[in-house]
Amino acid sequence: LDLADLLDQIDAKIHAFLLLVLGAGVHIPDDVIKRLAGAEDQKQEGVDLCVDLIEQVREIEGVSGVHIMAYRMEDRIGEIVTRSNALGGREPWRPAA
Repeated sequence: LDLADLLDQIDAKIHAFLLLVLGAGVHIPDDVIKRLAGAEDQKQEGVDLCVDLIEQVREIEGVSGVHIMAYRMEDRIGEIVTRSNALGGREPWRPAA
């Protein structure tokens, strides 16, 4: 794998929708659905889950990065990147002033 594509998982309803739309080949483990469905704050749990997944994927040989998709939660990407140390100490790209 050159790139791990991680979906910042918003809530259990979104997961059910993704399974329906994306169908075969997409597997979201039941424990992930249960974790989100049982959370008091599903959006925060989705962020926490994304951070956990990035940390796990980092350990897989050959993985050189992640793609964070935060549907309607773009404002949470900074938190995910910071908490997961996805940049590994590098500075994020910013447009020239």
